[in-house]
Amino acid sequence: MLDTHFPDEPKNSGWTNGLDGAKVNFIRLSHGGYKWDDGMGVTRADRNFLSEFKKSTRLKNVARNSSAISISQLEQYSEDGFPPLVFITGDAAIRGISNSDIKALRNYCLKGGMIFADAGSSSFDSSFRDLMRKVFPQKSLLQIADDDILYRTPYVFTNGAPTFWSHGGTTGLGIKHNSRWIVFYHPGYMNDAWKSSGYSDVTTEMKKNSYQLGINILYYAFNQWNDAIGKVRK
Repeated sequence: MLDTHFPDEPKNSGWTNGLDGAKVNFIRLSHGGYKWDDGMGVTRADRNFLSEFKKSTRLKNVARNSSAISISQLEQYSEDGFPPLVFITGDAAIRGISNSDIKALRNYCLKGGMIFADAGSSSFDSSFRDLMRKVFPQKSLLQIADDDILYRTPYVFTNGAPTFWSHGGTTGLGIKHNSRWIVFYHPGYMNDAWKSSGYSDVTTEMKKNSYQLGINILYYAFNQWNDAIGKVRK
């Protein structure tokens, strides 16, 4: 259930400090690994999630479809115009990550962005963990407490992250910087539960949980980004 309400639709964008004409979007990071874009096509996973986000938040300015960028493109955004959250997944190891990509991911997160990752296979799980060790060599993926804000706002998950599948565990993990989550990782392939009927063997409860947890992550990322952008614009 909802324990709070979403902000009213601002006149200029999908969030308070957004850019004129901008929409709330869901952006994937492209990489050389197998099925990095799984869910963008006929299975309609991303589209279904955005539709559910729009319905739950009552925001009108929400993109209909997700989009994709390369990791290097994160460096091209202005200091007050980068996306609040980027999503990365796949059914195999992440490929084609350069040293400059690692730097781009680090810079993006430290200035106010958030990585949302979801494992489609055990090989992706191992690869993503290895990538995070390179991006944040002084930090570790931590188990997120059941009572963390990520599981409390706007939807309440009493027992923490719900279970989907297990490609490296069933518990939500994250990396923090200055008391802010900059990475959220679920090894259980939430994105698969967003797919349309016939493309995923999922219960009604799992689908509802996958949408609601995804909405919580976006809600947190957008609010943290809003605070970061507000400081830049002062």
